[in-house]
Amino acid sequence: MRWASIILSAACMWLDVSLAEPQLSRRTPPNVVGEFVWRSDARSPREIRGAGGFRPWGENWHRNEAAFVVARHYLAGPAGCGIERDVAARPFLTAFVSLARDREVSEQYRHGHQGGGTWLYEIRATPNMFDAQLADDEIVALGGVHWRQIRRYALMNVTEGTETYTWHYNPDYDRELYETSEHAGSCVVETEVPPGLDDYWDPDEMDAEDTTRDDTDASGSDEEEEEHGRERYPRLGSAVTHMSGSIMEALFGDFPPVFRRYEPRDDIPGPRGANAPVELVTSEQVWRELDFWATITPDQMRRAFPDYDEMLQDLLNQLDQSFCASGSSRQRLRARTNETPNNACCKKLSNIRRVVVMQQRKTKIRHKGFLSPVKILLYGDYLWPQEAKAMGGFLPPLESPLTPLYMSDGDAPDTQPLDVDWPTKALSMHLLFGDAAHSAALKAADETEGFHGIVYAVHATPNMVLNSKDAMAVGGIRWEQVLGWVQVPLNYTPPRTNKTERGDLKEHFVKALTEMKHSGLFQENKDYNHTFDRYSASKEALLLATPRPEQFLDKHGKAIGWRGKFPLFEPAQNITAHESHQAKTANRVAPAHEPDFWQRVGTFFKAHALAIALMPVVAVASVIPVVGEIADVAEVAALSEGAVEGMEVLEAAEEGYEVTPLLQGIKLKVE
Repeated sequence: MRWASIILSAACMWLDVSLAEPQLSRRTPPNVVGEFVWRSDARSPREIRGAGGFRPWGENWHRNEAAFVVARHYLAGPAGCGIERDVAARPFLTAFVSLARDREVSEQYRHGHQGGGTWLYEIRATPNMFDAQLADDEIVALGGVHWRQIRRYALMNVTEGTETYTWHYNPDYDRELYETSEHAGSCVVETEVPPGLDDYWDPDEMDAEDTTRDDTDASGSDEEEEEHGRERYPRLGSAVTHMSGSIMEALFGDFPPVFRRYEPRDDIPGPRGANAPVELVTSEQVWRELDFWATITPDQMRRAFPDYDEMLQDLLNQLDQSFCASGSSRQRLRARTNETPNNACCKKLSNIRRVVVMQQRKTKIRHKGFLSPVKILLYGDYLWPQEAKAMGGFLPPLESPLTPLYMSDGDAPDTQPLDVDWPTKALSMHLLFGDAAHSAALKAADETEGFHGIVYAVHATPNMVLNSKDAMAVGGIRWEQVLGWVQVPLNYTPPRTNKTERGDLKEHFVKALTEMKHSGLFQENKDYNHTFDRYSASKEALLLATPRPEQFLDKHGKAIGWRGKFPLFEPAQNITAHESHQAKTANRVAPAHEPDFWQRVGTFFKAHALAIALMPVVAVASVIPVVGEIADVAEVAALSEGAVEGMEVLEAAEEGYEVTPLLQGIKLKVE
């Protein structure tokens, strides 16, 4: 599509009241590749069909650069009710429609206005949908959703707990295109938001961008006009680029979208009585979301948002005493609809969303440069490779006495599950090499004093769950998952420095990665099983999703051979820390490396102390022989630098970094 037609076209856009909330589970009909997503909406199928689908809020949103910022769409609240301005003079516009990945979440948003009800829509995912990792895992559809993408719909019963829906299949659903065509496999939610659309929205600094332009000054050739448009309107340009290509054109069509007008059909369900005012529907969503925030506990907050701070908790504490989340009756709620949409409740919700998005942004900055999805994680241990192989991998410590988790016969009592002591059910893993090396050194010092610890690079599987810059391997790690290993200096401690002192971090990574490209760092595990290549770490929130580890592994343990009970596997040889220390002292354990390899690695640790400490898994992946060589040192270095942006680096220490003599205490096995 030519840039001129994008700039000059005008489309009458429809109402979008976002009615979705969190989760990550995906549901599809049997034997259908790709994903389906969900949306609950107070409007009937006949109304949605009359609009051609779910349209972004407002007219001419494609002429407003601010409309393309996902964070702004989310922070503004339903219908833009949290915007700090006169929306009558400057209407709220957005390029997105909100959806949910989980049916049960959408079902929570039933609207109780008289004569109405709430419809639940099952929608075929298309690549214009993004999982932007918003605070409640809401996903957004750039440009909206076409009616032909809706597979079925049902009126949800307002009665709590009722799920006796009568499903109606959409006669206009394009089943051939979305389920059997060559493009069906592309019907998924994207995990990467296009550049510019993922900007953080600061209303004070960016309010000038929140204006709708006339775009009547287009002139010149098509090529000049397109280049000029992309320079002046970079977010629109980024959106157009993402929405281009044969697959997107087949599944979604033109962008900005042209919504089809359908001939009326009597068999499409219409409104049940008078439509509820937009203000009432908006107010109900605000009330329901605030009620969720008012009832979440600090412990649940820490689990769902590991980086949240006291500022968010203060807001939630204030919310407990507010009208907005006090269980107000709908009669009182309706009375408030006489106020403007920018009421105090919506502003309070917007403030909560803003703080949570800031926390999510902090986490995103920390993970910038990590593999997405995460394919490799790091684990530190005192066991040397020969010992770990003999055991069959790594298991968490077994509790004593036995709890329901470790009952081998599966006969857990019919009582509420105990609070899970996760350190006994999962292994701690890391996304930064320095953290893994420090963990390995501490374990070695505690369990096998005088001997070096080992950092293992492990191929991630769905039983591994990310938590900020660390991770947990629920159940354990199999030896066949280990990609390689490297021994770390005795008593290794990452260098203590701050951002000012460390200088150009990218330069440190370039030097280190260049040397690693030629000499290597990790020793390859010849027993690695390439069937693990297709797996990655889970994105599911572990503790909120499952109260017991068995439930989590029932869902995510297939890749590692979960048998339905603990331990994950029976060790071929159970080696205790005491036995390990004795065997190493007696020179009965093969060293992790040959002397020349270890000497080379030891020298590398000395020369690149800072890069080693802050090296993320994206860099590690590029230097493991079984994974592949570094393709572009500068690119990997840039990603590695991004991985540590925003982190709080340890305060500077007066003493310089000093590595323990590298070969101290090594006992070589002599054949």
